[in-house]
Amino acid sequence: MALRKLVRQTARWLPDGVRIRLRDALGRSRWGMQLMERAFRDSVDVLIVSFPKAGRTWLRLMLGHLLSAHHEIDAVYDELLNLRGLASRNPGVPLIRVDHEDDPHRKSPADLSTDKTACRGKKVILLFRDIRDILVSLYFENTRRTGKLTQQQAFADLATFVHSEVGSLETIIRYYNIWAENSHIPGDFLLIRYEDMHANAGRELRKVVEFLELDGIEDELIARSVEFARFENMHQMELEGRFGSARMQPGTRGDPESYKTRKGKVGGYVDYMDEELISHVTEQVRSRLSDFYGFR
Repeated sequence: MALRKLVRQTARWLPDGVRIRLRDALGRSRWGMQLMERAFRDSVDVLIVSFPKAGRTWLRLMLGHLLSAHHEIDAVYDELLNLRGLASRNPGVPLIRVDHEDDPHRKSPADLSTDKTACRGKKVILLFRDIRDILVSLYFENTRRTGKLTQQQAFADLATFVHSEVGSLETIIRYYNIWAENSHIPGDFLLIRYEDMHANAGRELRKVVEFLELDGIEDELIARSVEFARFENMHQMELEGRFGSARMQPGTRGDPESYKTRKGKVGGYVDYMDEELISHVTEQVRSRLSDFYGFR
């Protein structure tokens, strides 16, 4: 318990790069990884979680812009995405961790954790997106951005990826069903849908602001943050390398499918899936995904 407390206190302010290296070092043992993951989760007030490619970067940028402007923090680009770093610069900013949570994209459905007790007492924002669009974005993430030839060979086409046992359709459905079953565990819980952000980003950002109990946020600031983080601006920032991190740069310049901000389109899966694949994925999601998400 003493070691966990020490790690938790230290983790509260560690820069993300140092935190990741420390986690990787301890993560060579199962015990070390469990200790680090629990400690880092304990060190924050708010968790923003989702399956990858569900819109977390978009929400982070809107929220980072809003928090830095409201608290008069001089932060740009990559600093705006580091929400936990903003808290270290102003005590009025809540400690927010943005997390894949359980690294589900690397797991089969059976390997996913069903234990969310580490989130007890936290505020949790869960991002959900049409699973068909997640699948397309993940396919291009794996084949155009990771640079891992073995993955490119394994996922020769989208259908192959969709039927993969690890990190694909079956895992995504199970991941979100686990959260639906455990949404009562956190101290407070907010579901944000990617499609709702597309329809009215200002309205959804206001929901987040109220959920975080941030006072004095004017509609004008909400509008500025939405404008700053709109897709065209994010895409241009990535193209110009303003975020600094390699994770926020295209896999191959000139390849539009290799960008982190690839298309950001609702229903874009129809441009990549044939009718048979659309029918299969839609039937699986409709029959097996929890009604909690309101998928139709």
